[in-house]
Amino acid sequence: MIFFSLSFFFLLPNITSAVIFFLILLSIFHGIVDYLKEKLQTRFHNKTILFFVGDQLVHLVGIASFVEIIQKSYFKKWGDFIHSAWENPKIFIIASFAVLILFGGGYLTGLICKGFFKNFLKGGGKPGLENAGRYIGIFERTLIMIAILIGRYEFIGFLIAAKSIARYPEISKEIAFAEYFLVGTLTSVTIAILGSLALRYFIQ
Repeated sequence: MIFFSLSFFFLLPNITSAVIFFLILLSIFHGIVDYLKEKLQTRFHNKTILFFVGDQLVHLVGIASFVEIIQKSYFKKWGDFIHSAWENPKIFIIASFAVLILFGGGYLTGLICKGFFKNFLKGGGKPGLENAGRYIGIFERTLIMIAILIGRYEFIGFLIAAKSIARYPEISKEIAFAEYFLVGTLTSVTIAILGSLALRYFIQ
């Protein structure tokens, strides 16, 4: 019922009796798949990850099959679009800069912050979750890159402000952490901004 209701809502502008009929069939299909998954998980409770992945794949194949039945050659059109995009040199420029900004930027930020981190630990600081900072940096640079490519620079200020607010208790109490946080954040943001501006220049 959840699947049917949400699908019906999002497809409302293009809803027809045929679409409703296929949505009912697809909802029943989903129900059967989930029922079988629960039964199998009860029996083989030590393989829940495999059942979860398999369940999602079956759901996706089911949805794709119904889409192809309703709208002929739907995936062929997407295939043609991806193929034409693959021949566009801008795709390789974007991919190369993305790797440099997201991962190369993370490596360079870590290199710069390495010495500061040792001093931070000597000052009594305690690191958070392992590798959390690395992933936060990747998401941070990704959002900055997107903001610059679409011309929404104000989003960068919002991002830095939100990050600072989240870390305000530690920043206000520990000078060592505040300086370490600023060095890491400003290094990451600078790399992301300069790299994204260069990317925008090259693709234009």
